[in-house]
Amino acid sequence: MQPSKSPVRHPVAAGFTLPAILVVVGALLIIAVASLLIVGIERNTSRAFSDRERANLAVRAGLEDVKGIFAKETTNDDFLILQGAETKAPSATKEPAPYLYLARGSGGGDRISYRYVPLFSTESAPATPSAGSSIKPPVAADLVKTFSKEMTTLPWNAPTKVSWIEVPNENGKIVARYAYWVEDLQSRVDAGTAGNTKDTAGAHKRYGWKTGDMAKTEKSAKFPAPGLNAEESKPGPDGRDA
Repeated sequence: MQPSKSPVRHPVAAGFTLPAILVVVGALLIIAVASLLIVGIERNTSRAFSDRERANLAVRAGLEDVKGIFAKETTNDDFLILQGAETKAPSATKEPAPYLYLARGSGGGDRISYRYVPLFSTESAPATPSAGSSIKPPVAADLVKTFSKEMTTLPWNAPTKVSWIEVPNENGKIVARYAYWVEDLQSRVDAGTAGNTKDTAGAHKRYGWKTGDMAKTEKSAKFPAPGLNAEESKPGPDGRDA
């Protein structure tokens, strides 16, 4: 019996290629997902930075608007600052916020005409009254209609409404908007703090008040409270206040 001359075949491990391919595909998938996450984070960071810079530019635009109004309208002393009183809604619990206007007069005699410049962002400019009309601040509700923004000003006043001023880009697309409201604090003394340390141990002597609640220590209280504040200290033996 003659042995066979065919080569001996050793068994080959089956299925080795498939796991290797799966490992490579899994690694590529992890790399792709990580790349997408990194790109998304970078995109969000870039958008946040762009939005912050756009917001800063919008704030600067609002400040420049106000500066431009004062630079143009207050070059002479022939102007007045008026405060318009809005009508309080029956259901409102706080007083309406005051709206300020810069008034400029022209003409003479009994034919003086006044022009009003709102010191807050509006949708339209006030109408020029006829010559000889008395000074009367415009109604803010007629100037602020659509695109209104509520701004909290003083704690005891209702939020004030102003108009958005939109900022378009070179293609006409709105990319930012801003609003402003000017408050007049000139020559106003805070009665809650000024000259208010004559009580015992230097504590406040004036009492504050809120609508429907007489409060002594609340920060949002208005000073002074009528009828609650003690009279001034009487002079002592050395002539000074006791």
